[in-house]
Amino acid sequence: MPGTRKRTWFALLLLLSFWTMASGIQSTPPPWGRECSVPTDCEDGNPCTDDGCLDGRCVRVNNSNPCDDANACTTGDVCSEGSCVGASPILCDDGEPCTTDTCDPAAGCVYVSIPYCQSARTVPVLNLLLLSD
Repeated sequence: MPGTRKRTWFALLLLLSFWTMASGIQSTPPPWGRECSVPTDCEDGNPCTDDGCLDGRCVRVNNSNPCDDANACTTGDVCSEGSCVGASPILCDDGEPCTTDTCDPAAGCVYVSIPYCQSARTVPVLNLLLLSD
């Protein structure tokens, strides 16, 4: 019964494939992963995956560890589905009405003075300077 044996192996491989996809384990490269002898053979440099060597093949499992998405405008970054994602935008507000408050992903909060702007904070100081003459 050679045909039955091939069908059984095919069914087992298909079942393993579905289990692998459902459990979040990803083979590297598809479909079954490269050969390995120790876990460091499988390290992909992605902090959002846990890499390992299982039965001589590399496997990768997504994690939910804290990470850095390299965007200075987000905080609480966490791993999701193998990628680092910023959880919350930061609030760039210096409380000064005479500045434009923005966020630059590379630099973080940026505050630019608005020319000729007078706020309640600056008017009394200007009045005192004018009255002292």
